Amino acid sequence: MPDYLGSIPVLAFRGNPERLKEMAQCLSRPGVEGVAVWRTAKRGLPFQLRSESDARSLSHATALYRWYCAQIAQDPQPLVWKALDLSRDRIGVVVLDVRMAVCTRQLLGVGGLFPPSQAWLECDWSMVAVPLQNT
Repeated sequence: MPDYLGSIPVLAFRGNPERLKEMAQCLSRPGVEGVAVWRTAKRGLPFQLRSESDARSLSHATALYRWYCAQIAQDPQPLVWKALDLSRDRIGVVVLDVRMAVCTRQLLGVGGLFPPSQAWLECDWSMVAVPLQNT
């Protein structure tokens, strides 16, 4: 089963997405003992994933890369990672950057997302988790 970013399928996203979590800040003042801990908000931290996908040809792989790059700074999208749909917890991701890591011609045979698979594409994604708005 493929992983998804919105409607974009990839064979797999490698890495671990960060979820939203409570952030805190320590405050201290000269002459006052101890520290105060302030909860600031639930936020996501930027994280990286690597996508792996097959393609019909090298030109198809570069077209996929352009499609990936078009997602930068767009509205939050659901992420399905290892069959876990983060949107079930009202979490989406915003793409901060996409970089091509591997784009090569390979004879991968039948199957995959885009048969006949004759190219391989890996991209490094920078993303941040954000709350999804109620729809």
